[in-house]
Amino acid sequence: MSGERLATIGDCVAGTGPGQFIAPHGIALDSQGDMYVADVALSTWSQCFPEQPMPPKLRTLHKLRHVVATAPSSADGSSVAFPS
Repeated sequence: MSGERLATIGDCVAGTGPGQFIAPHGIALDSQGDMYVADVALSTWSQCFPEQPMPPKLRTLHKLRHVVATAPSSADGSSVAFPS
């Protein structure tokens, strides 16, 4: 199988901030252009951050509203806009 990367979603560093994921596991789009990313952070937190306590409200589903491709801005020539 071969293909071309069209976009990159999220930061390269695992985390709980905007555009960051711990362990993304699934992705879906709805008819409004919103993207949903399932994150199995609850089961992998201790592996990714062994020295940190788990946050009380750890996200397991991220909703990215009206995700659109933008002009290339990364080293691989792709990017995705994250609405603020």
